[in-house]
Amino acid sequence: ADLRAKAEAATPGQWIAQHDYNGERLTDPENDNEFSSVLPVDGSWPEDVICEVWSGNHLDEPNAQHIAAACPPVVLALIDRIEQQDAEIARLNARGKEAAK
Repeated sequence: ADLRAKAEAATPGQWIAQHDYNGERLTDPENDNEFSSVLPVDGSWPEDVICEVWSGNHLDEPNAQHIAAACPPVVLALIDRIEQQDAEIARLNARGKEAAK
């Protein structure tokens, strides 16, 4: 599927990873498993949570930080940059072929 379409359809804006609420580590009250949430920078927990990240090996924090860092504006900027570079490579290749004639 098209990564640009997915990024454009996702919750807009910058995202953050949240590991605590009011100074308390986010924990499932039923089993004490810790988790992290990803939400918009201007969002509030738990109303605006985009996703929750659970991990049995304490990787919920770095995984949530990675997901938050790959928010739609970042993904779209990367796609734009790749497309610009692809166009520049094509232009240079065409110019090289013309010079070789």
